[in-house]
Amino acid sequence: MKRILAYYAAILLPIVFLALFIDNHNISSAQFVWLFLVYALVYRPAISGVHLIELHKIKRSEFLMNFIPMWNWKYSYFLFFGKK
Repeated sequence: MKRILAYYAAILLPIVFLALFIDNHNISSAQFVWLFLVYALVYRPAISGVHLIELHKIKRSEFLMNFIPMWNWKYSYFLFFGKK
């Protein structure tokens, strides 16, 4: 259970901070778009890859495959609900 809570925190906290920054006018719209793209294209696949490796669903050699859009969709149950 600790793993799944840590995973949810790791994927949701950056979005919360982005929302707070944009709400308080600390970053511009262009910065928000760039940061969101970094989140969606780099950060999130990396976190999902590490989580799948910890669950022994993929090998370390398959880590880079997570950066292909929708590749890890077949592991979505394990990503969001933990072990079966």
